[in-house]
Amino acid sequence: MDNTKRVLVALGESLRRERIRRNQTMEELSTRARISRPTLAKMEKGAGTVSVGAWARVLDALDRVGDLATVLQPPESDLFERLDRDKTATRKRVRKQ
Repeated sequence: MDNTKRVLVALGESLRRERIRRNQTMEELSTRARISRPTLAKMEKGAGTVSVGAWARVLDALDRVGDLATVLQPPESDLFERLDRDKTATRKRVRKQ
């Protein structure tokens, strides 16, 4: 199994766990998200053919659509960003008593 498939399967499993945790049937969630039940089933199985729009609608129905904004955030561990941030930070010394 390639890395993309592994990620999609894990994402689908997380979606299924969240749906069950909220005690929603596939029919209920798919209706709220305005997608078909077979599409939701594909999502939960990790199919790579489901559109990003369908994922956004499901996340919106789960009040989690804001999570999409973090997908392409630049990584915090970027060395050059850390160096720039460190250069602009001013050090403060403790006064001697």
